[in-house]
Amino acid sequence: MKVKSYLVNLKLNPVIVDIILCFSVTLLFSIYIAITYIQKYQQASTNLQSINLTLESRLNYELLKPIQNQLNTLSLMIDPYLIDDLPKEKENIEKNIEDLKKHFDKLSRIKIIDKYDAPLIAKSVDKMRLNEIIFKSTKDNILVLAVPLFNSKSEHKGWISTSVSLKTIQILFSEVELGNAGVLALRLINPSAMIVQQPQLSTLPSYFEPDVIDKQLEEGSNEGVQFMFSEENRESRLYGYKRVGLYPLVLVTGFATKDLMAEWYLNSQLTGVLCFFICIIFILIHRLSNLFYDGKCSTEAYESKEEYIRLLLNSVGHPIFGVNLRGECTFHNKSCAQLLGCDNNIDLTSNPLNIHFIDVNGSQTDILSKLLCHIRKNLNFHCEDNFITDTLNKKTPVEIRAYPNVKNKKLIGAVVTLQDISERKYQEKQIRYMAYHDALTGLPNRWLLRDNFDQLIADKKGENVFLLYLDLDHFKTINDSLGHYAGDSVLHVIAKRLLSFKTKSCILSRLGGDEYLMLVSCSHKQLKRLLSDMIAEIQQPIQLESQQISVTSSIGISTYIQHGTDFESLLKASDMALYKAKEDGRNTYRFYHNSMGKQGLRLLMIQTELREAISKNQLFIQYQPQLDLKTGKLIGVEALLRWNHPKEGLISPAEFIPAAESNGMIIPISNWLLQEVCKQAMQWKQQGVANLVVAVNCSAVQFRQGDLVAEVRQALESSGLPAHELELELTESMLLQDSERVMKIMAQLKTLGIKFSIDDFGTGYSNMAYLKRFAVDKLKIDQSFVKGIANNPNDKAIVQSIIALAHSFNLKAIAEGVEDCASASILSANQCDEAQGYLYSKPLYATEFLQWFNGYN
Repeated sequence: MKVKSYLVNLKLNPVIVDIILCFSVTLLFSIYIAITYIQKYQQASTNLQSINLTLESRLNYELLKPIQNQLNTLSLMIDPYLIDDLPKEKENIEKNIEDLKKHFDKLSRIKIIDKYDAPLIAKSVDKMRLNEIIFKSTKDNILVLAVPLFNSKSEHKGWISTSVSLKTIQILFSEVELGNAGVLALRLINPSAMIVQQPQLSTLPSYFEPDVIDKQLEEGSNEGVQFMFSEENRESRLYGYKRVGLYPLVLVTGFATKDLMAEWYLNSQLTGVLCFFICIIFILIHRLSNLFYDGKCSTEAYESKEEYIRLLLNSVGHPIFGVNLRGECTFHNKSCAQLLGCDNNIDLTSNPLNIHFIDVNGSQTDILSKLLCHIRKNLNFHCEDNFITDTLNKKTPVEIRAYPNVKNKKLIGAVVTLQDISERKYQEKQIRYMAYHDALTGLPNRWLLRDNFDQLIADKKGENVFLLYLDLDHFKTINDSLGHYAGDSVLHVIAKRLLSFKTKSCILSRLGGDEYLMLVSCSHKQLKRLLSDMIAEIQQPIQLESQQISVTSSIGISTYIQHGTDFESLLKASDMALYKAKEDGRNTYRFYHNSMGKQGLRLLMIQTELREAISKNQLFIQYQPQLDLKTGKLIGVEALLRWNHPKEGLISPAEFIPAAESNGMIIPISNWLLQEVCKQAMQWKQQGVANLVVAVNCSAVQFRQGDLVAEVRQALESSGLPAHELELELTESMLLQDSERVMKIMAQLKTLGIKFSIDDFGTGYSNMAYLKRFAVDKLKIDQSFVKGIANNPNDKAIVQSIIALAHSFNLKAIAEGVEDCASASILSANQCDEAQGYLYSKPLYATEFLQWFNGYN
């Protein structure tokens, strides 16, 4: 008010005085409006980044990553020799994939894409990496995830792809509230294209020219906030963007300016109206005072100014107060008194304000001292990590801003504004919760468990800390038969049952799917009791509406320090122990031991190097003669697959055959074996070895995944070998697994003229039932019985029974592993038809066999 008195004393024109004072009022309100605008923008930017962080985490780790991991695994199981001629072998590869598909629950619509199939592949094909996404804009409304396929020479030949329904992403987007004109989109990067947008569009738009967000992504920025104008609907928006993991996708979230600033626009209008009325009131007061009280003009102007300031301060929604350089309150508004829990009529200038500022623990802070330290340096002050406590000890989180207060070019104190940020803190807490907890069960997720692991190790000093990896047995059957809703209900029940075992030294987490992790600190005795109780509790019946089911679980356990000193090492060890528990019959638990890791590395080495064994001529075939015991004539040979490793030498088939079966390599290996054996048999035939039957072992994988009939037909046609001179050896377990499918394939091969024998008969599930159903020609007596036939009455009885059983079904019996004349005599006396073994010949190379044949005859 001293400014007005000074202007009046100068005898200025009253109109000029009114204009100057009204300008000052308007300027003050404008500053307030500008401050609230900046705060609104900063709050919106924070909200956008928080939303993008949550959405990106769910898209990357809950949707795309599991699908990509399974797709990578599937690509490694495809025979690279089939990829050598992708267009011709595409149908065979797709059949192979169709059989494998049931092992990959995340994959759907799996396709093989040729390298030159341009309409399906995005631009910049040469830059494709394993985790690239390929956008396919069709009426299918899907996103295509693809990984490259390489042939046996490591050349890029195409892709294997799967589709992700955009409906899942649309449902996720529909849960986010962005205002009436807000948008939420998932876009493709390079080329730029819209994939999903909320609100949804009727059709996906075509590729569009890169905008500011695309250019910033190209410069290396993975997230940020940007104002842009949308040409599509003529809307100005504040956009937040964040790249999704390493994929060429970006999340774009936009608040429409009209929604974002709606409250600010209203406040600005009200402030403008208030400013206008204040100016009018001031002009009226000023003119009336000039008319009636010339001598008291300065005093009334001063009082009017005081009233104006009080009105202005009290009209502001945020608490505002002033302090001098000694930290004493000089003025305050009603909002400030309300925040401190005081009556509006109480004058806070007589009360110390410092006692109301506390930290998160409730301790008093010296925030005013720090504030004044900045003000004395003529600097603004900002702080968000503080709380205000009122007279009832209620804590309120506030954002503090302070600005220097200068009078007559002299610093006299500070103007301080407070903003209640309770809602912002609550939203941040919710976002943190969503990022570190499982959405279905509410349990901590893997990331929070990993953080808790470090704290538990520090508290317990690493003593008796175990990581339990729990998996429900055959859970997929529940989803497939009862539906995913029932599966989710089961997961909820299991989570509650596991929580009942939770203690202060026990941390439970859901890893994903039907897998749970538990960190436990206890003694070994207590742990074994806990494991037994958990397994028993889990398998208690679960009531699902009108149906009751029961599930079991398998658990793998690793121990801190003994099996690893970090979370990832313990998780890997527990995973291996879990697979051991499943191998041992499920519904049990197993502790990790070092041999599991060595076995895993050994299996990985064999599977990796086995892929190159054919191309590098490391695989070879030996042949062991088979003779008729009555006539002594050669009637056939058994083809035996061998692997000569360049570093380890000969690797036993008992080791590399199961490894090849587990990753699907057995199919190309068996196909190669079949081709080579038929070709060699035909070559011997042309060299004078007549009426020779060559026997080849078959794998169960060929019946489940391969096209055995086509492979046999192709081998016979390419070599010219008559079908009746080829014999396929099967095991008893193969006949009992998926017997209908096996019987159908055998019937087709029988039509061609192929012979069948049952290998290692007597060591498996020997019974007469399948001998009636399957059209086999020969029973092969296992060598474990033949070697003891001369000395062990039990072995002799078993051999006699097998020979009698074979003859009763009009089948021939052949004994393997015949090494001495005594055994051969006993076999002949019991009317065994055929034999093979070292008594007659060891396994021979093809050239050695021809020499043996010429010498034998």
